[in-house]
Formats: sequence, structure tokens, C-alpha cells
Amino acid sequence: MNVFKKILIGLSALVLVLALISFFLPTKLEMSRSIVVATEPAAVFEVVADFDQFNNYSPWHVMDPEAKTTIEGTKGEAEYKYSWEGDKVGKGSMTRTETTPNSVIVNDLYFADFDAHSEDKWTFESVPEGVKVTWWSIGQESNNPMMRYMNVLMKGALEDQFDQGLTKLKEYCEKMPIPVQDNMGAEMDSTSEEVGS
Repeated sequence: MNVFKKILIGLSALVLVLALISFFLPTKLEMSRSIVVATEPAAVFEVVADFDQFNNYSPWHVMDPEAKTTIEGTKGEAEYKYSWEGDKVGKGSMTRTETTPNSVIVNDLYFADFDAHSEDKWTFESVPEGVKVTWWSIGQESNNPMMRYMNVLMKGALEDQFDQGLTKLKEYCEKMPIPVQDNMGAEMDSTSEEVGS
């Protein structure tokens, strides 16, 4: 048996092994990261609900600050949309699909370069220290062996990026004044001085 045949058989065996391993890999990318922010749930919710504030904590804005971003629609309404296009971050959009005040935000993420969608989800839970913010990414099901390997490779990088974004979100929100309620139910700025003080 010549060297070429041995190489061909070896490569074929490798491809077969990789294909078999892929059947045990996740069919979709699903992950979440959390952080506790020392403020009220409403304060963090309002920041995440507002696409105008997304670049203040987005890890991808740090990665590609020259990327062009546009915002369409109205916050709190259907089809509220944030789009991006850049050399490093590619092209895509994020469209609001669900909002439960101070509790849940869901966006449909579309990556134009791959013609792929995923679900971008945020949850907000009151805890003694403030609010536990959880950022989820839930991809589409795929039986493509290459996509299964990509899911495994991308998960670690995505977790790091989410951690960076959540840390920036925490720093940003904890510097903001916390809205409080007066006896009439109207919002007041907790940093404002009392009259006559």
C-alpha cells in the first residue's frame, strides 16, 4: 500500500470519527450569564429596553467602535429594531419581540452574514442585593455536523463577551440615580435635594 493510499484512508477515518462525535454534540447553542446589580429592577430594565443605550455596555461596540448602527421604531412597541454593520462585527439586526415590564425582554437576533436567527433574552429578578440580571442566547436547532462543532467553539467566546457586557452594564447602572416613589406615587430622583435642606 503506497503512502497516498494510507493518507487517504487516514483522512477518511478521521472524517468518520468527527461525524460520529458530532451526533453527541448540542444541536443548538444555548447559554446564559448572570450578574447582580445594586439597584432597582426598573432601573436596569429601562436601560436594556432602550436600544439608544445598548452601546454603553455592548461588548461588540468595544470590539468594533466604528461599526455603523441604526435604530428604528419606538421603544416599548413591536418591531423596535437595532441594526449594525461593521468590518469586525459583520451585519445584522436585533428586533424586539416580547416585553414584560421589569421582568423579561426578548429580541430576535438576525445575523445577515450567516442568514441565521437566534433568541436574545433578558430576565430581571429582585434579590436582597438588588437585581439579578440574566442574559440568554438561544440559537436555532441544526443537524449540520459543522454547526454542532461551531456551537461548541462559539459558546466559550460568547460567554466571555456576555460577561464583559454584564460587567459594563452593572458599572453603568450603578452610577445612575435610582428612581424612588413619593407618597403620591410620582417618581422622584433619589439624588435630588429636599426643599429647604
